[in-house]
Amino acid sequence: MSFLNVNSPQVASNGRNKVALKPGHSLMDWVRFKGTFRPVRPQRITPEELAKHNTVGDLWTAIHGAVYDITSYIDYHPGGADELMKGAGIDSTEIFNQVHKWVNFQNMLKECLVGYLVFSSKYITPSTWNDLTDFWLLSQTSIDKQALT
Repeated sequence: MSFLNVNSPQVASNGRNKVALKPGHSLMDWVRFKGTFRPVRPQRITPEELAKHNTVGDLWTAIHGAVYDITSYIDYHPGGADELMKGAGIDSTEIFNQVHKWVNFQNMLKECLVGYLVFSSKYITPSTWNDLTDFWLLSQTSIDKQALT
């Protein structure tokens, strides 16, 4: 009978690598921890600015146009830092969709949002930007969003 070495990567049934998380770094620990974050007003983030944040100590990524600072999430990610680094400083939507298409990243990373990816400010009008930031402000409230639909 053989047992999985605790220090070796685990492989999920779909072939994805998983790493052993440190004690206190489960999904529920992440939920509690991210609750301590102070919200920031979203900014316009260019691809050039996003590219500057590409290290384990300063890790930003974009998913479906939203830019997240996931530096504090690294130790909580079941795939480990190596997997998150594949999306470091870039639009990682395609990478994310290949592995986690079903994951509600908006909720999981809401407190890590730093802004929205823009390719040129000439394409963002003040009213469009206001719509995006109004959406962000609404998402920060405790209003039952289902009641609004």
